[in-house]
Amino acid sequence: MHAGPSPEWLKLARLLSWVTLAWMGVEGGVAIGAAIVSESVALLGFGLDSGIEAMSSVIVIWRLTGSRLASSTSERRAQQLVAVSFYLLAPYVAVR
Repeated sequence: MHAGPSPEWLKLARLLSWVTLAWMGVEGGVAIGAAIVSESVALLGFGLDSGIEAMSSVIVIWRLTGSRLASSTSERRAQQLVAVSFYLLAPYVAVR
């Protein structure tokens, strides 16, 4: 029987996910603001990518909380959601 991750590991993983979410929020906001001021498509793409990465952090936080820790399907669902979140940027990159 698998006991699952230790409480210390979960605490560290959640903290890292929250720190990453905060960083991506600041990074994305600064990049999008700079993109608007400079009319830079590259900076806008970078800022949008930061938003996508922030969504991934939210998904990881969701996965590591509550009853999902013991769920046999939540890991697969989290992987699928992260994959979809990264595909969201593709149309913007393809058009630009």
